[in-house]
Amino acid sequence: MIIPREIRQKYSEQEAYLDLVAKRVRETLQAFCSKEGFIFDGRSKTLESLAEKIETGRYRSWTELDDLYGCTVAVPLPADEAKVIDYLDATFKRVVVRKRLTTRKAPDVFRFDSTRFIGQLRKPTGLEEEEAIFRLRFEVQVKTMFELAWSKTTHALAYKAPRVDWKALRLAATLKASVEQMDLLLSDFTNAMNCMGESPWREIQRKHSIQEHFFGVQSSIPSEVWPKDLSRFINNCYSLLEILQDNQQRKLRDRSLDIYQHAFEKLKQAIEKQPGERFPRSISLFQFVFGVLTQTYEMPSDEEAWFPITSEMEQLFPHVAGLTGRFAFS
Repeated sequence: MIIPREIRQKYSEQEAYLDLVAKRVRETLQAFCSKEGFIFDGRSKTLESLAEKIETGRYRSWTELDDLYGCTVAVPLPADEAKVIDYLDATFKRVVVRKRLTTRKAPDVFRFDSTRFIGQLRKPTGLEEEEAIFRLRFEVQVKTMFELAWSKTTHALAYKAPRVDWKALRLAATLKASVEQMDLLLSDFTNAMNCMGESPWREIQRKHSIQEHFFGVQSSIPSEVWPKDLSRFINNCYSLLEILQDNQQRKLRDRSLDIYQHAFEKLKQAIEKQPGERFPRSISLFQFVFGVLTQTYEMPSDEEAWFPITSEMEQLFPHVAGLTGRFAFS
C-alpha cells in the first residue's frame, strides 16, 4: 500500500507521544477492568489503517482523528456502561461521548453501534504550556461482552475482507441481531424468566429442597459464616448428599432409600445446638455440613471426591480424621 509522505511524516512525529498515551490509558483501564470484572482490549492504529481512515473524507484535520489509540471495555450488561463512562469522565478529559442508538439507523439494520468515549489525558495542574501528549485524542468503545465477541469474530471476515461480499455482510448483520437479542434478554433476565415454563427435573428439585432448608435455618447461622455464593454452596451440598445416599443405598441394597429429610433433621438439630456466638467460625458452612452428615452416613473410601478436611474440622468432628478423601494442601 502506498502511503502519502505527509501522513508518514506526521505519524512519525507523533508516534512517541502516541505510545505514551497508549501506555497510560492501557495501564489505567486494565487496572479498572480487573477490579470491576470487565474485559479490556486495546490497540494502536497502524499507519496503513490510519491512511485508509483519512481517505474516508470524514476528518477535516489531523487533530480531529479520534482513535489513533483505541481500546474497548466490555461489560456484562448494557446497564453497566454508566459506571464505565463515570470512571472515564473522572480519570480523563472528555472531548465527546457518542452514545449507542444516537446515530441514524433503520429499524431493520444491524451493524456496529457501541458507546464511544473520545478523550485526552488530563493536563497536570500548573503546567503552563500544553504538550502534544495532552492534545492527542484516544477512543474507548464501551461494549457488552457479546458485542465484543461479535466484533472480534466478524471484523476480519466481513468488514476487513479482501472482497466486498453481500453474503458476508448479511451473516455479520444476522449475528449482530442475535447479539442484540441476547443483551436484551440479559438486561431483563428476571422478567424473561417469568415468561418461561418449567419442566420437572430431580436434580433441580433436590437442590431446591436444600435451598429451602438453609433458608429455614438461616437466622441461626452467623452472617459471616453464610456462604458468599449460595448456589455454589447448594451444588456442593447436593454432590455430598448424593455420594452419601448412593453409598447408603448400596449398603442396604435399597435403591429407593432417600436420606434427604433425615439429613435435614440432623443438620437442623446440629445448628440449633450451637446458635449465635456458639456457632463454629473456624470452618466454612460446607465443612460444618460435611462433619455433621458424615457422623451419620458413611463416606465411601473408593469415592473419587476430595474435600478440605482441616485440623480445625478434626477438633470439632474427630471422626473426619480417618476419612481418605482429603484434599491435599501441598
